[in-house]
Amino acid sequence: MLVWLVIAIVVAGGTAGGLLWFFGWPHLPTAAVFDVTQLLDLLKIALSVVAGFGGVVCWPSTTASSGSPRRSTLSPPNSSLTTAPRCA
Repeated sequence: MLVWLVIAIVVAGGTAGGLLWFFGWPHLPTAAVFDVTQLLDLLKIALSVVAGFGGVVCWPSTTASSGSPRRSTLSPPNSSLTTAPRCA
């Protein structure tokens, strides 16, 4: 599993470096250029991206061995999976 993590990091770094090189190492504007509305929009985008990554990372741990989602705490007491799904 660690090997796949290293491969993913190398591929992501290579892709990011290649794109930066291809586009001529563009400079990002300073925060003073943006007004409050644009900063809030950028914050929403950043939080959406982080939430998306969290959903992708947590999804495999919220499925049972059969591939179906775990039952929540509202499931019957005789259920073998009575805890709410959580990301470990």
